[in-house]
Amino acid sequence: MLSALIHTLRQSLRPALATHAVRLVIITKNSAAWIGEILDAYTRYGVSPKVLLDAFSTDETEEVLNQRCADYAKIWPELPRVEAAVKVIGDHVENPWVFRVDDDELPSRALLHWIDRNLEDLNCAVVGVPRRWLRLSAGGYCEYSNHPLLTYHETAMDAQWRLFQPRKVTYTTDIHTPGFIVPDAPVAPNEAYLAHFDWIIRSRDSRLSKIMNYDLQTEGAGSFFRDLYVWEDSDIDSHGFKRLETREFDRLGKRLRLVRS
Repeated sequence: MLSALIHTLRQSLRPALATHAVRLVIITKNSAAWIGEILDAYTRYGVSPKVLLDAFSTDETEEVLNQRCADYAKIWPELPRVEAAVKVIGDHVENPWVFRVDDDELPSRALLHWIDRNLEDLNCAVVGVPRRWLRLSAGGYCEYSNHPLLTYHETAMDAQWRLFQPRKVTYTTDIHTPGFIVPDAPVAPNEAYLAHFDWIIRSRDSRLSKIMNYDLQTEGAGSFFRDLYVWEDSDIDSHGFKRLETREFDRLGKRLRLVRS
């Protein structure tokens, strides 16, 4: 029991992502309300992300980045969506691999450790990671959805193609893509996942606006996923909500709910 406790303490003290082969990158826009909490979480991980700030941001995001002494640069995407910004990441990082994370997401420690242990041995240009959409229960703990729209991949929950070698992929700006063409690629195990806080951070009205924005860019691009974006209006049973195996994100979830936009 003592040896297990010592191992846990050592794991919590070491940087969650120690390899220099990969750089974690956040592309952000108008995230002033919550990006500070997200950056503080990375500090607790011992990880320093590269933040790419959309120059068309209209709130105080840049001020928050400066307050946190974040390593950031401004970018000017050709289209108003993250897919158009992905292709400029390689201009701002020199590492052979990039791990792109949205500003309303946070990797689990298990995912960071999996990347740390496995990435350099993978013979590919792209790796997928599972993602869990989280809500905060009445009891104050995080639950994740198992909605059919999230179980399309044969092994991974809502597989996201976020680990990639920026100089070895073919880029695209198509909506609901990772910003590049995805070849056959391995995926991290489901217990090593990306936590998605969209439902906690954004109000229902804000998420409805997101649907409208997607639909304006590409017909049906938002409406098709309405049951995900506005889970409150869907058949709740279809989500099959389950409590996370650990309480890793409970405290952060509560803090993010306080800044809901």
